[in-house]
Amino acid sequence: LFFFLSFFEQLLFFLSHQPMAKDIEYSEKYCDDYFEYRHVILPKSMKSEIPRARLMTEKEWRSKGVTQSRGWMHYMIHQPEPHILLFRRPIGTDPRTGKAAPDWDPPMADLSEEEKKAWLHGPIPSNNAKLTNHKQCQNEMINDENKNSINKNKSYY
Repeated sequence: LFFFLSFFEQLLFFLSHQPMAKDIEYSEKYCDDYFEYRHVILPKSMKSEIPRARLMTEKEWRSKGVTQSRGWMHYMIHQPEPHILLFRRPIGTDPRTGKAAPDWDPPMADLSEEEKKAWLHGPIPSNNAKLTNHKQCQNEMINDENKNSINKNKSYY
C-alpha cells in the first residue's frame, strides 16, 4: 500500500510520524572528572519506540529526531522514565570527529567496547592519571553558552 501512495502522501506520512524538533528537550551539560553528560527528553508519546532492555545506537537515537554533535553515547537507561535518554562523552571530545582528546586518560573499567572504539585513538591508554580539573569542561560549557546565544534555534550543541 505504501508503495502506491504519491511522494507527497509518503512525505506527509513520514513527517507525521517523526517527533518535531521543538518537542525534544536538551539539558545543559554537566561534568565529573572524566565525562560530560547531558540528558535528552523525548515526548512521552514515543515511550513505546524506545528499547527498554538495551542502549540505543547513534543511528537509532538520531532516527528518533535527536540532534547533537558527534561523540555522544547513550550510556544508561533511566527505567522509571525511558523517554529520558542519558548521554555522555569524554571531556574535551572533538565535536566534529567524536574522538576524545589524545591525552584523555579514561576509567577503562567503566567503558563499554563500543565506547572504546568510538572515543579512543590508537592503543588503549593506562588508567594512572585522574582528571581533577574541571576547567576544560567549564570552558566548553561557556563556549557552548556563547554559541547558543548566537544560534538560539540550533539544538545540536
